[in-house]
Amino acid sequence: MAHGVKVMAEFYINPYGGKSGVTIDTEDAYGDIDIFNDLLEEKIAGRFEEYSVDLVDGDTEEVAMWEAASTAKGPDYSGLALFVEAMDQEDYLRPGIFYALNGYASSDIDEAKDYAEEGGVREGTLKDLAYEFVDEGIIDTENYFDYDAFAYALEVNGELPEEAYDEDTGEQLWDEEEVRDYAEQLVDDIGASEIGGDYVDYDKVARDLGFDYDQFTYDGETYTIRTSQ
Repeated sequence: MAHGVKVMAEFYINPYGGKSGVTIDTEDAYGDIDIFNDLLEEKIAGRFEEYSVDLVDGDTEEVAMWEAASTAKGPDYSGLALFVEAMDQEDYLRPGIFYALNGYASSDIDEAKDYAEEGGVREGTLKDLAYEFVDEGIIDTENYFDYDAFAYALEVNGELPEEAYDEDTGEQLWDEEEVRDYAEQLVDDIGASEIGGDYVDYDKVARDLGFDYDQFTYDGETYTIRTSQ
């Protein structure tokens, strides 16, 4: 079995009924669920039938994945086995697996892997994704023209028509609304694509992407995943 990461988390098997529990170090299983099964059987060996599992030592990624696995299967053997399987996956898959298992899409490792792969997980926020999609030509920027930014640029650069200024002093006569109206008319006449991509409302693009993508945090990093699969 190929290993995505060597699991080193330590768990406490906490039996019901006041009995003393035992610890299990998943490093000893080396990410192999069959070895882990044998190890757990050796640890409990009929000493108790009902128990819960608590993570007592792990790095930030293991803490996050345990949260997902225990959400998907419960804080018991099933959740622990799922945790070992999840942490055994490749680096690029684990954020998406975390998302899928953490109450969103699946409680099965194979389904979670498929969901992660199909979701096109990318590091960054929805706004970062908006910039990427605009750069890649995936987004039609005509639908996201930032008229306020364009109007401001026209005003600051002195690019309004002659009637916008006092002919004697050169002082601007038009107020903000008149400048905005002129900007809108100019875009209608010339076309947003001809004006250029400097005036894209990336916040609006990000909001619309939120209908098909979700933003989440895993191990201190922000990612996006396509949810409309």
